[in-house]
Amino acid sequence: MPPAVFISYSHQHQDERWKDALVRQLGVLEREGLLATWHDGLIEPGADWLAVIETAMAEAQVAVFIVSAYFLNSEFVRNKEIPALLERRRGEGLRIIPLIARPCPWQQVPWLAAIQARPLGGKTLAGLSRVKAEQVLSDLAEDILRLAAPPADSPPGDPAPRTSAPPSDPPGPPPAVQPTKDYPLDLSPYVHRIYDQAGEGSGPAFAAITAMEAAFAVAGSLRSLSARYVNDKAKQVEHESLPSEDVYGVYFTSIAYVVQKFGAPPSSIWPYTSDLHSLPPGLTWKELDKLASQSRVRLLGPISIDEISEQLRKGRPLIAAVNAYNIDSIWYKTSTGVIDLAPQIESSFGTHVIAIVGFDAKDGAIKFANSWGAKWGQKGFGFLTKAGAEAYLVPDEIWAVEPGVR
Repeated sequence: MPPAVFISYSHQHQDERWKDALVRQLGVLEREGLLATWHDGLIEPGADWLAVIETAMAEAQVAVFIVSAYFLNSEFVRNKEIPALLERRRGEGLRIIPLIARPCPWQQVPWLAAIQARPLGGKTLAGLSRVKAEQVLSDLAEDILRLAAPPADSPPGDPAPRTSAPPSDPPGPPPAVQPTKDYPLDLSPYVHRIYDQAGEGSGPAFAAITAMEAAFAVAGSLRSLSARYVNDKAKQVEHESLPSEDVYGVYFTSIAYVVQKFGAPPSSIWPYTSDLHSLPPGLTWKELDKLASQSRVRLLGPISIDEISEQLRKGRPLIAAVNAYNIDSIWYKTSTGVIDLAPQIESSFGTHVIAIVGFDAKDGAIKFANSWGAKWGQKGFGFLTKAGAEAYLVPDEIWAVEPGVR
């Protein structure tokens, strides 16, 4: 049975018009068997209407509130539907998405103001052009489909896993670390995706997520975690402590703080789109923090370069800051992903962050996962030679990652 969407609205004719417009968008997905939309216009003649509504509210995976002054003044909505759905939200994690249809002082209603609404930016559907309003409703239908999708384990490499929580750990002992021909100490088989930060300075978040996912995979749990949450949570932390600073990207130390104190929610909850920072519909920071706590990690260190192999042998990937010397001429332009000591080290404009996943005991080379897409280096992986590691790795900013709560 497809996931159910409950639509709560007032019967004022303008609100019903927006309900009908949303139902049309959801109908496209319903015809594909992906969703089941419910509203009280579907109650059969002669049915016990209150019992039918209560059953629909109890079975919904997502609820949409079409908000207007009429909606907020409806006695039935206020006394029956809103309390029941908010209770399910608190107790069961029901997703509620307020859809602001027309101007009203909805932001003065505490419970409503705390939930991320659509359209964004305090706008209303009535205040948009017809095309833009349709786009908002189309995007909302896609969001609802993503939020309502039932949990399912995702195979490695699936770019859009639809899991509402990290997959549970399978029974039995963790899989052994499988050495490869080139790297006797190699955790790269546990890196189940290579990320692309695109034009945003989110490299530290992606390095942390890559190492976290690999650490959980070594422990027997396949998880796809949200780099958007980690990046934006770190920005939030920095704004609280350094409100006057406006820097490209985030500090490595802020990322380290976030993944230990808060963790990271599933990427299906908050997928990454470059420079798109709006919260997932129906969720607050507090709720995201609760979801993130299921995937907290411990960072061990700082680790010296000489200790990297020991940590990998224990099944611990690492996150490491590298000085951005020659990053335009050496790092970006390499066709092999091999980073050696540059002929002339230029001044560094900051740091980049990588996830270390392998070590060659013969020549001291370090294998790492980058966040510049699978076309960079060797399918997204790079290699720091011994000289390159000594030149680029930042002392005291190399940390081993293992699952756990600090």
